[in-house]
Amino acid sequence: ATEAPLDLSPARYNLTLHGGANFEHKDGIGTYYFDGSDDHINITDFVVTDTSNTYEVWHWSNSQNGWETFWDSGNERPLLGLNGNNLRAYPSNTNFATIDTGKWYHIVFAFASDTDLDVYVNGKRVTEAHNWGNNQRTGTFTAWLGGDTTAETTNGYIGVARAYTRQLTPAEVLQNYNAEVSRFAVATPSLGMVHLDGNVGI
Repeated sequence: ATEAPLDLSPARYNLTLHGGANFEHKDGIGTYYFDGSDDHINITDFVVTDTSNTYEVWHWSNSQNGWETFWDSGNERPLLGLNGNNLRAYPSNTNFATIDTGKWYHIVFAFASDTDLDVYVNGKRVTEAHNWGNNQRTGTFTAWLGGDTTAETTNGYIGVARAYTRQLTPAEVLQNYNAEVSRFAVATPSLGMVHLDGNVGI
């Protein structure tokens, strides 16, 4: 279906579909599908006031060829996604995790500042206080979800996307993951509840 998503935040951003981005059911889960070529969802007049921000997605990769973008500020500061199967926050070339195709992942990039980035995969922090070493874009601009206007578009699905105007704590990330994991574990049985000590319960 060609219904654009609704922003449920108080900001009520205007979201529009571009390219082949569309709403689909993936294993019974309502998601947005991107075919890896010039697809994205525009977020009009997106506001970033400072460098403390968090970006969260539930993502499924169909394939991993070059850049697979979850989030782009419009000038790639930051551009969050995969380079091949490596989880990255461009322009940094640090690989935070290896992401497989054919599985759901809960991925969170939580910036305290441009020099303090925490990255989480499936409720667990995989990187703490990373010096991203670049300047995030601030101001009011059109941001892109799921890709950009080039082939740097994810080939797969985004089931949930959120942005916050602060750095989420480990407890908050874990709470979000555990609140939603049962929905995505239907298609990815290896997912399970994560406890505060990092252990996974099935």
